[in-house]
Amino acid sequence: MFAGCGCGCLPLAHTARTTAMAEDEEQEVVVVRVAQGALKGRRVPFRAGKGRAFFSFRGVPYARPPIGPLRFQVAQPPDPWDGVREALEDGPPCPQVEKIFKVPYRGDEDCLYLNVYTPKAPNQGEELKIPVMVWIHGGAFENGSAEMDMYGPEYLVGAGVVIVCINYRLGVLGFLSLEDGSHSENLGLKDQVAALRWVKDNIAYFGGDPNNVTIFGESAGGASVNYHMLSPMSRGLFHKAIMQSGCALNPWATATKPRELAFALAKDLGCYATSSEDVLNFLRNISARQLIDTYDKIKKQQSGMRRWRFGPVPETNARPNDQIFLPTSPKALLENGNFHSVPCIIGITSQEGIISLQVNGILKNPALLRNIDDRLDPLIPQDVGVDNNQCIIREKIKEFYFGNSSNGESAMVQYVNYASDVHFTRGIDRTVNLLAANATPVFYYHFSFSGKMNIFKNWAQATKLTGAAHLDDVGYLFTSKFFNVPEVNSGSSEWITRERMVKLWTNFAKTGNPTPAPENNLNIYWPCLSSTKKVFLDINTKLSIGRDLYKERVEFWNNL
Repeated sequence: MFAGCGCGCLPLAHTARTTAMAEDEEQEVVVVRVAQGALKGRRVPFRAGKGRAFFSFRGVPYARPPIGPLRFQVAQPPDPWDGVREALEDGPPCPQVEKIFKVPYRGDEDCLYLNVYTPKAPNQGEELKIPVMVWIHGGAFENGSAEMDMYGPEYLVGAGVVIVCINYRLGVLGFLSLEDGSHSENLGLKDQVAALRWVKDNIAYFGGDPNNVTIFGESAGGASVNYHMLSPMSRGLFHKAIMQSGCALNPWATATKPRELAFALAKDLGCYATSSEDVLNFLRNISARQLIDTYDKIKKQQSGMRRWRFGPVPETNARPNDQIFLPTSPKALLENGNFHSVPCIIGITSQEGIISLQVNGILKNPALLRNIDDRLDPLIPQDVGVDNNQCIIREKIKEFYFGNSSNGESAMVQYVNYASDVHFTRGIDRTVNLLAANATPVFYYHFSFSGKMNIFKNWAQATKLTGAAHLDDVGYLFTSKFFNVPEVNSGSSEWITRERMVKLWTNFAKTGNPTPAPENNLNIYWPCLSSTKKVFLDINTKLSIGRDLYKERVEFWNNL
């Protein structure tokens, strides 16, 4: 099947014609050797036709299965295999329950897999060096996956980049923390590091350039990208970063009382131990489904920003021999300039908070906003001193956002602004400023386009509201059967927006500049933000440059 070659050489690819029994069509099968063995992928025709295709390798293991004694342990390098391993289907997602999109429990602990999509079949002896983009999915560090039906690569691969989509452990299995050094923390983020190491070691076999890797993600995926910029473990594994609607300073991007949550989880499952070691051993022997379902039950008993949750934590009590992903708080690392200063794109959608309308039932029942105080308190961030002066803070927020209007459509719009700022705008603005203060090239964007491919807004039936909701920009980068992103006509406003987004993102992956000359055919120049000139690109029916995004709202929080 293979022609052997010495270490360091490019793989030799074998192609064969097979007949697909179900469709009675020919498909080209491609076999590539990576460090662990041979992988069988397939040629996938572009839906637009014209004879073009890309090559997919799905369900590729980047680590040993984290099961049995490896639960709550750092991911181990993958085992080699004999023969040819099929890489034709997605690996299973990590165990999860997804409430917003109403997906019941699914997944398997044996979930540390990734998908590779390349525009060219690897050829014998040819060193292609195609820019690489590694996608880290969102989902509050509790759900999501790399599945092709969720994040189809066709648009991006068609623009001449290699796409890698990765799974990582979620919820209690990925982010258990007892805060005392009794075990390794931030396992989900360390899984991502393991995937990036695999990419560094193997992506050349697929024509990718290991020295030109862009990591990008949305929501918790965007926050993950930011965490990699802060982590000593991630140094040298990527060269550019894109953070969409998420950063490490967003209030939902760090754990809240994880030790108390771990003990509550154990207690609910029948363990009344008082030592970390006993709790850890107990949880290691509970089924994944029981862990996920019980965690979900505990979350339902709480609400708002004070809800206990597993997530990234500073590893201040790590054991001496542990690899430390996050040595101290993200705020301290950013303020002290202790991060990898790589070019980055970072931004938000114009109406991120529409997701809060849906989650809190306000979209279906706007009357819930009549008692606005009940809706303000759960979202007030913990770092604004609410324990001592919550009434004062609430009244300031109420006056700034709502004034005398606490009913009707106006109240709904202002609630969206409030939720957007608390969950996203405030943290991202602070991050942008701290990155720029350390001379990091920062391209700031604001996605405000509303169309048929806006994922969340259309799913939530919130199309009467203006602007773009959380997750909406992702529909202009990936095909998605899972999110029901429709096909659109060539020349439509959605098609034009998609073409622009893909061009901006892949230009950046290739060059570090989203509008490079002479490759820029977007009829706009997107300048870097600086500490004295807070420029941003607004992505709507037209591309335009603005300044001081949401200045009054940002200053309100800075002065609160």
